[in-house]
Amino acid sequence: ESIRAEMPEADVVLAGITFAYYMEGRMPQRLHEEIMLPARESGYKEIWLVGASMGGMGALMYDREYPGDAKGLVLLAPYLGSKKVLEQINQSGGLQNWEAGPVPATVDRNNFDRELWRYLKTWQTQGNSRGNDVWLAYGDKDKLKAATPPLQNLLPPNHVFVRPGGHAWVVWTPVTKEVFSAIRKEREKN
Repeated sequence: ESIRAEMPEADVVLAGITFAYYMEGRMPQRLHEEIMLPARESGYKEIWLVGASMGGMGALMYDREYPGDAKGLVLLAPYLGSKKVLEQINQSGGLQNWEAGPVPATVDRNNFDRELWRYLKTWQTQGNSRGNDVWLAYGDKDKLKAATPPLQNLLPPNHVFVRPGGHAWVVWTPVTKEVFSAIRKEREKN
């Protein structure tokens, strides 16, 4: 309802992807095969991924696996991995200085967050404008907000929405409407 309030022409599909698919590293493939490909085959040209908490992480993982397949991402208090990786990024002086180490053969429960941040680091490279199509929203008391500064630095400041509240739909539902209002206004300018 929050999306359609600002973009009544939008079709919205809710994808319920279980935790096991994330931990097995199969979430991007399942989303691609069961949602994205059928949508493309039906004629959809512009697809946005919206995800809250683990779903926000899922949107980023999908984008890592299928870069640019989604027009844009709306991340609502995304889970961005373990404190260990975030501490390493902070201790390095930020994402630009952080070294992810060797690339693993597969992405799994032991390395998914490191690989997610390795991918996000590519957004800093010259000519990579992916952050221009990504929007972030979370509550000022959100339990995951400590992980957002490195991500926020990759986005235009007007693509970040911090609202009162915690890690809950009472924050995400109204801010989703605000985000899609801003997306619509940005489109109208271009």
